[in-house]
Formats: sequence, C-alpha cells, structure tokens
Amino acid sequence: MSWLWLIAQAAAGAWVLEGDSDHQLKRALRITERAEPDIIEVLAARSVCVQPTAPSDRILRRLTRILGHPPEERLDCDVAWFPLGRGWIAVLVEPPADRLGVLLDRIELPYVDVRRPVQGPGLDPIRICVIRTALREPLELARALHEGGLVVRSTYEVGGCTR
Repeated sequence: MSWLWLIAQAAAGAWVLEGDSDHQLKRALRITERAEPDIIEVLAARSVCVQPTAPSDRILRRLTRILGHPPEERLDCDVAWFPLGRGWIAVLVEPPADRLGVLLDRIELPYVDVRRPVQGPGLDPIRICVIRTALREPLELARALHEGGLVVRSTYEVGGCTR
C-alpha cells in the first residue's frame, strides 16, 4: 500500500490568527465563522489556527483590519504548530506510538523534540522535530518510523520546533 509524503513550507489552507488581546482574537474568530472553519486549534496564548472551508478575500481583509496585520497563511493546522522557515524536519505520527522511543534511539539523532497530545491519545498527532542537518535526506526519519510500524501522517520542513 502506498502512502503520501507531504513536505511543505507554506500555502494558503489555514490561517494563523495572533492577537494582542483576548478581545481582539475573539472578534477575529467571530469573523472566521463566515468562512465555515473545518478546524480551529489553539496553538498558544492568543494564537489560533483556523482551517476555513469557504475562505474569501473579504474575510481576509477584515481579519487584517481587526488584527492589525494579515493572518499567517499555512498549509494546514498541523504545520501551524511550527514556525515558518527551513532547517528543521517535523514528522507527525498517529497515536498510539508505543515503539516511538525505541525507534528514535535506534536512529541516533543528536537532538529530538517530541510533543505528545496534552489530552491523551486521540486524534491529535505526536509531533517529532529534528534539525535537518542530522538527516541524510528529509524523509529519512519518516521512512524509518514508517518501517518501524508507525503511521506517519505527514512530514514538513519548518523553521524550528516551537512556535
């Protein structure tokens, strides 16, 4: 069975809304309701990812006016957890990933940042981030995890491990 590898830097499938106040962010979220969001994820304090099903330029202009800057456009809310840029590889693995620690030890990476879902196993993926120079090729880590029996959701090149 073949599976899809996805390496992306940025595209317009999701908007990251960052506000200076809770009130500002709540106003922006009310505007996004008109875009019929499929996914809304809280990334950090006053930072929310919205994946609209019906985006429009009018909504983007209103969001820009409310926030004071345009929303950051990202491929999806999975990659929005990481900063824009290059130099790091992020791999998202479906839970449960009981063998993850063993597989990462076998690969022998100098630095690995692993973020498990806060609310326990469910739909949220496990996020693994490594520096690009530690790998011979960008897909090396994802391929090793897949061959070890884990379900790899996606792979991205990003600007760092934390937003």
